Amino acid sequence: MYGGVVRRIGMTCSKSASSCCSHPSSLPLGWMNHVIPRRRLVSSKGHAHPPTYETLTALERNKIDGYLDLLLDWNTRMNLTGITDRGEAIERHINDSLSLLPNLDECMQNIDTQDPRVLDVGSGAGLPGLVIATVRPEWSVTLLDSLNKRCTFNTAAADAMGLDNVDIVWSRAEDAGRDPQHREAYSIVTARAVAELRVLGELCLPFVRVGGYWIAPKGASPDEEIQDALAAIETLGGCVESLDVQRVESSVTPGDSSQTKRTVVIVKKTEKTIDKYPRKPGVPKKRPL
Repeated sequence: MYGGVVRRIGMTCSKSASSCCSHPSSLPLGWMNHVIPRRRLVSSKGHAHPPTYETLTALERNKIDGYLDLLLDWNTRMNLTGITDRGEAIERHINDSLSLLPNLDECMQNIDTQDPRVLDVGSGAGLPGLVIATVRPEWSVTLLDSLNKRCTFNTAAADAMGLDNVDIVWSRAEDAGRDPQHREAYSIVTARAVAELRVLGELCLPFVRVGGYWIAPKGASPDEEIQDALAAIETLGGCVESLDVQRVESSVTPGDSSQTKRTVVIVKKTEKTIDKYPRKPGVPKKRPL
C-alpha cells in the first residue's frame, strides 16, 4: 500500500502561436531535423554557467556533504546508486543536478506565481530534488517515488540536510497524477528517469499547472524521441510549437555510463490535461501514447 505524503515540512495543439510560443527560445519549424543550442542561458543569480559543488556557498556545500555521507553509508545496505566513490558522486549526481539550474531558473521567471513549486518525479535517491531544494530554499520541492525504502532514505536525507522546503510523497506517478492535491499543482516538473519522452510525458504533464513547464533531461540527440512524443505532448496539454531543446553543461546522460553531452527538453503547458490521463499504473509504459 502506498502511503501518500510521508514527510511534510513547513509547508492536438490547437492553440495559436501567440498563445503558446511564449518561451524565449522557441524552436522554428523544421527543428526536429537537428538539435542546435539556442543560446547561453543566464540563471536568476546572473551566472553564465550553472553552479558546481566547488562554487556553492559553504552552507550549501555543508548540506550536500551531509547528503553524500548519508548516501554512501545507506548505499552499503540498500541499492540507491551504483556509484561508491565520493568524487564520482559529486560529478555524476551533484554537478549533474546543478546543471539543470539555469533552465529551472529561466522557466520559473516566466511563470506568474507567488508559490514556486517543483516536483521531482521518480526521485530515486533524491536527485535532482534535494540538490535543487538546497540551492533554491525559496522554492517548495516535492520528491515523488514509488518505493518506500527510497522515500525513507529521502526523508532521512532531508532531515540531515536541514531542509525545511521539502515534501516526500510515496506513490506511483499514475496515482498521484490523479490526486487533486498534486494534479496540476506544480510550476515545474522534472524527472531524471530513464524512459522515453512519450512515456514520461504522461507521467509528468498531469502534474504541471497551466502556464508551467515540464523539463526532461535527455541525451545529446533526442530528435527522434521528440518526434515520437509530439502527439502525446499535445494530447496531454503541452504546446509543441514552443517545445525547446537546450544543451546543458553536463557530461552525464541519464541511463548511460558513457560521458556524452546531454540536453534538456522544455515543454510549456498551455491547456489542462484531460481527465482520462494519466492512465492506470503500468499502462503508459506498456502502451505509450
